[in-house]
Amino acid sequence: MAGVPKETIYIILAAGCAVGGFLIQRSYVEGAISEVSSQLTNTVKVVKVNQRVTTGTVLTKDMCNVAEIPASFVHPRMVREGDLGRVVGNPVRTPVEKNEPLLWNAMNMGAGTSVVEKISEGQKAVTMPVNLVTGGAGLLRPNMRVDIYGTFRQAPTATPDGGEPQAPDISAVRLLENVIVVAVGNEAGLDLGGGDRAGETANYNTITVLVQEEHVEKVLLSLELSRSMGTNLYCVLRSEMGEMKDGRPSRPVSTRELLRGLNVSKEAPAQ
Repeated sequence: MAGVPKETIYIILAAGCAVGGFLIQRSYVEGAISEVSSQLTNTVKVVKVNQRVTTGTVLTKDMCNVAEIPASFVHPRMVREGDLGRVVGNPVRTPVEKNEPLLWNAMNMGAGTSVVEKISEGQKAVTMPVNLVTGGAGLLRPNMRVDIYGTFRQAPTATPDGGEPQAPDISAVRLLENVIVVAVGNEAGLDLGGGDRAGETANYNTITVLVQEEHVEKVLLSLELSRSMGTNLYCVLRSEMGEMKDGRPSRPVSTRELLRGLNVSKEAPAQ
């Protein structure tokens, strides 16, 4: 490009950059518009209620309608159009406001079924003894999900110098995560002795949970160990929306580790 003034070259380069920037911006905008358009056109049909439904009300088909909403806005627990027949005839366990999408966790699907009918292939129903503390303070209901933790007493360990054995240590560990409660006491439906339909505390001393077949031995052995050691298994309430991260027990946390952490916190200098 000999003989071409530098100013002309700069102008050509600037124009090329401007055109390139325009094309890139246009491509980005068109892509964003296409994505939004896809979200709006890709819809899912879900079930909504056309009136306010109070706790304990048996859902009828006249109370429901089907609405289309963008797939990106659909919650995993929303009842889809194809499941309308499953929820009709069952009571709700929490109030649902008019025009709200119906969620599975708002339904008491166990009201008309026995515990046996809730057990899928590869699952077992295991009953655990509980008390007011280990059983969720009377707040558990059928179809809720819980995590199960256990506390266990470890045998005394000898000291390296041959001195007196250290005192037994207690460890806590999560045994199972996201398990479904299929019965509270002998109730598999909404009504519980000592509780009411509004979610007040109920009286029960056992719960029955669904566990995978390969975990039955773990639960039974944990029950026997905790009973012989004078420790407990705990049913810990969890979010209805939470999903299980993995099927493995958590790392045990011992009393010594807990106290050591507390001591470190106390000794840490103030910032």
